[in-house]
Amino acid sequence: SSEEYKKVLKKMKASMPRAELKKLYRIQNRALWEVYSDQLTFFREKYRQERPLNGIQQDLFLGTERVDPMELVLNDHSFHPANLTPGMWGTSFHMFPNSSAAIPLSYQKESKRVQIIMCQVLTGEALPADPNPKMIE
Repeated sequence: SSEEYKKVLKKMKASMPRAELKKLYRIQNRALWEVYSDQLTFFREKYRQERPLNGIQQDLFLGTERVDPMELVLNDHSFHPANLTPGMWGTSFHMFPNSSAAIPLSYQKESKRVQIIMCQVLTGEALPADPNPKMIE
């Protein structure tokens, strides 16, 4: 019952109150963490005077659909374009603030169990955009 566990459970239950959390793994990919850390330092320096990092750093849910989540986060090559999913804003990994939104894109290992990832993500600066399935960036 660590603070991280409580945080994940609370966020998950906010949009899926009847969901049952069977297993929770805390995993970290060193190569991805180094990129994340470098970018976080960049954002902190860029926005130090202007505003806090609210909205730039978020906990988001990811449904990996085609890839076992453990493979995705433990292997550097798993963010390969072949593993991406088409969507309203192009082909990408689609991340959501609510766990329920990630369920349709979840990885299913067993018939009724789904696997999703909650990631700490740097979203950067958002640009308004209408849905466009052909968008590539």
